[in-house]
Amino acid sequence: MQFSLPVILSALGLANAAVLGQPSSWKVTHWDIVSSPGGTVWQFNISASASANSPGFKTHCEGIVPNITACDDGNITAVVTEQKHPLWNVAVTHEWHLFPSSDEEQTYWQSGSLNVTRTQANFTINPDQFYGVA
Repeated sequence: MQFSLPVILSALGLANAAVLGQPSSWKVTHWDIVSSPGGTVWQFNISASASANSPGFKTHCEGIVPNITACDDGNITAVVTEQKHPLWNVAVTHEWHLFPSSDEEQTYWQSGSLNVTRTQANFTINPDQFYGVA
């Protein structure tokens, strides 16, 4: 198999991205999901304190199953999918950008998900996927 120079350089860029450790846990409050013949809609608030590894945020998210939706803070996206009854999977991604110099941009993402029931109004998501491009 032959690799081209751009592919190798891209791989090196990913490998050299700063590795981020565990951020603050993401606190979800006011989780609500309602199903009707027209579809299933959901909403919740989510927040995290800033840590040495990621910026803090506080936002409101709402959407329709199974669409990926940008939250009020556009750096946060969420998707809710139905699991085996009575569970729903709430998946959230946080994206942010750093500018270490005027000609350099770094982009980072953290993602996590949790299976919950309709009746769990508050819960915690611990991000378990971390990646970035420098």
